Amino acid sequence: GGGIAAPGAPGGDAREAVDAVVAHAVRGLFRRDSLYMVTWALQLLAAAALTPVITRLLGTDQFGAVAAATAVMQVLFVLTDLGLATALQRHYAGPDGLAGARKLLMLAAVLAALVTLLADATGPLWSDVLGFPGYGGALRLAVWWAGTSAVTNVALALLRSQDRLLRFSAVSLLQSVGASAASVALVAVVAPTATAFVLGQLLLQIAALALALHLAPPALVRRRDARMAREALAYGLPLVPAFLCTFVLAAADRLIIQMQLGETAVARYQVAYNVGDMPMLLLGVLATAWLPRIFALDGTRDRAAVIGASRDALYRLLVPVIAGLAVGAPLVLRLWAPPEYQLDDLLLVTSLI
Repeated sequence: GGGIAAPGAPGGDAREAVDAVVAHAVRGLFRRDSLYMVTWALQLLAAAALTPVITRLLGTDQFGAVAAATAVMQVLFVLTDLGLATALQRHYAGPDGLAGARKLLMLAAVLAALVTLLADATGPLWSDVLGFPGYGGALRLAVWWAGTSAVTNVALALLRSQDRLLRFSAVSLLQSVGASAASVALVAVVAPTATAFVLGQLLLQIAALALALHLAPPALVRRRDARMAREALAYGLPLVPAFLCTFVLAAADRLIIQMQLGETAVARYQVAYNVGDMPMLLLGVLATAWLPRIFALDGTRDRAAVIGASRDALYRLLVPVIAGLAVGAPLVLRLWAPPEYQLDDLLLVTSLI
């Protein structure tokens, strides 16, 4: 009792079994599963490549309006998702995986539609509180962008659980690279406004949602599925406050700046934030990409060991990433925005983020 078991003893065999499970899972996390992160990283690279174009096509006030509307979209995205993307991945690892997951996708679509309609109907009330001049234009489009994005996210969770990399990538790139290109085109051809930019995002998000539902079709939820739906919501809803707090912390700064300093200050802050936020975005994407493999592990001991090993590996990777970001931030800022953004003053903001 309390000693270290010899390799040939039962305790040693158990330890070796856990080590084997951990090694196999970690290899999967940093190999096959990381390909999903690469797909998301391509989205970030596309957005980064188009940022210098957008900041020059849009005035600082319009770019600030885009940033503020996007902040609202991010918060509403969490509320419309209701934690069901994570709950679906957890359910997929169970005995009736695919059949139940398809029904949860239908449930997510119905609930997201209801939340989006409620947010749209009450828009004139909460938009004034957040400092917007009114409810319409880019802000209203951002509400519907959030609803369609939430359903697409749940469909992507199903494709990820099925390990359909090509299908997953097609939907992801359409809602990111395609949407960015559409937004730039509308801003350049139709009007250099925040409304035109968000409209491009919404139109391509709708196209991505249609493709996702075609590749991962939902199934009807019947009365006998009530228990499964309750269990999914019981798991997913407690995640909403945690996700919401993260997004509120990430989005509230732009809303506060808008109320106190105006849209031009939001635009300058957004440029600095985008540079400093890159590692956090990639870590969040990686966590999402890893969920199916984590859920598939049997027993809390194996799961805890795999999470600990992957955490340690990420710590080792983050050191050179952060060092490279610190060195490259001044150059990236100058590429991303014109001189009127007063870029030298933004270095401290990027460093803090």
